[in-house]
Amino acid sequence: MSAPRLKLADLKGFPENVEEDGKIKTVEFIDASNEIVAVIEKFGKLFTPIVMDMRGNSSQLFDLYQKDVKNWEFIEDMILTAPELNSRSWLLWLKRALELIERFFYYVITDPNIIAQKSDSLQPMIVRAYNEVLKPYHGFLLQQTFSMLNRWIPNRKTLLGVDEYFEDNIKHLQILMPRMRKHIDKVDIFLKQNGFDDTSKV
Repeated sequence: MSAPRLKLADLKGFPENVEEDGKIKTVEFIDASNEIVAVIEKFGKLFTPIVMDMRGNSSQLFDLYQKDVKNWEFIEDMILTAPELNSRSWLLWLKRALELIERFFYYVITDPNIIAQKSDSLQPMIVRAYNEVLKPYHGFLLQQTFSMLNRWIPNRKTLLGVDEYFEDNIKHLQILMPRMRKHIDKVDIFLKQNGFDDTSKV
């Protein structure tokens, strides 16, 4: 029995506790986002465009943070006060990409045939996640690109494994994804409350 591409037990993930009225620590958010980028890299080389986009947005946010570490401990403060207005777009698109992956794994761990290891195809889950999260903001060319990528998503056995490997990965997804969802929702509320949620297509 060969090991799958993913070993989710190695992930630290997003912090467990997110206070409803609190803020998100910049470095913790970026570090957790970079872990997700590394996960997507395991999907295969065809997913490089997603990896590069996420890594670019994450890197630019971190480079910006380093310009004022003292005052930008929290990502909300950084986005509100940074002179680089592009930072709003960096956070917006990073959030959307994170949400794509969170929705994908959510549909994986809530599919009874996947959990029972009766089905191998993960394509319906990535298609559903894409249609919900990114498709509304993509023009024709990007929609066609993602349509091609979706067809090349690895199957369950390749990505998550079988038997003990699979069960361990599912166990950790069930722990990691709710924490990730809390951070996504918090960033989403922040962006919308401040008018930074640009809904135009690219």
